[in-house]
Amino acid sequence: MRPLAAHEWELYRALRLRALADAPEAFGMTLSEVVQRTENDWAWILNLGTTSGCDLPLLAEISGSAAGMAWAKLDAGDASLVNLFQMWVAPEARGHGVAAAILEAAITWARSRNARTMQLGVVCGNDAARRLYERAGFHAVGAPGPQRPGSSRMEQTMQLDLAREDA
Repeated sequence: MRPLAAHEWELYRALRLRALADAPEAFGMTLSEVVQRTENDWAWILNLGTTSGCDLPLLAEISGSAAGMAWAKLDAGDASLVNLFQMWVAPEARGHGVAAAILEAAITWARSRNARTMQLGVVCGNDAARRLYERAGFHAVGAPGPQRPGSSRMEQTMQLDLAREDA
């Protein structure tokens, strides 16, 4: 488990495109939207994320191969809140603890930033992801809502109290 480096934008792009192709319903964007980004866009996004001090683009590797990713970000309006998104594990790495390791790394980073809460959205019906988050101490907040404007796909917001010792 390690942070992505700014120069690894091609790896980041490949992972995002693979994640969107693998689980198009799990993210707030579509493959057709993201594939249109230029190389400069990808490099800029990752450079900003690796230098801001407010972002943690995470890469999970198994035997030197990319196995998953996630992005943790301090909320711009509330420094006590970290949002977790883009969490994805490659199909061949599922069932090997990669998702739990990614989640733990993100939680550790959030705590190191003195955040009090971590928040994420999980698509309704993605029971494996929901169970993973619940095992880590996340709980549902409010009623499910549309994943994005105009979408019929519903998403549940989940939060974790980072101050709890058992979380």
